[in-house]
Amino acid sequence: MERFANWSELPAKKQEVLERKLFYGKEMMMVRNEVKPHGVLALHSHPHAQMTMVLAGACDVTMKGETFHLTTDGVVYFPPDVPEYKRKRQNTVHRSIPGSSAQSHKQ
Repeated sequence: MERFANWSELPAKKQEVLERKLFYGKEMMMVRNEVKPHGVLALHSHPHAQMTMVLAGACDVTMKGETFHLTTDGVVYFPPDVPEYKRKRQNTVHRSIPGSSAQSHKQ
């Protein structure tokens, strides 16, 4: 586990609709996702609370039957175990910080 890093030097993992960078320790992690335009992150939930901030772009977040439109600097709190999904309206960059162990999120 690294304690210090330069974000620009962290390896990126390319997935179908996004490119992801992770920095994590035993009890917390930070993730940056660059999502392709109109990309949809499938319905999912987390065993821990999570905060997400849109760094650039825009997206719709649906949780508990409500849809919220977020733009640059928009933030959202996800309670644990609540299904949610995100739909990107344009090329979107967001950073998420979960509130507990990162070990279950290494992907």
